[in-house]
Amino acid sequence: MDENQRGTLRVEVTAELSGPTDWGALGYYAGQAAGLGIPVFDGVPRPSQDEANADRRAEGRVGA
Repeated sequence: MDENQRGTLRVEVTAELSGPTDWGALGYYAGQAAGLGIPVFDGVPRPSQDEANADRRAEGRVGA
C-alpha cells in the first residue's frame, strides 16, 4: 500500500452490518470523524462491492 494510502483513524465496529445502507451509514460517520484522514474498519468482514461503494460514497470519496 502506498504511503499516502495508509489509514489514519481506526474504527472499531461492534454492530452487525446487514447491507449497503448500513455500510453507507458507517462510511458517513467514519468520514465525519476522519475528516481528511483515512478510516480503517476493524471488527467487520470485507464488504461486497456494492457495500464498499456505498461506504465510499458516504465518505465523499467517489461520485454518487
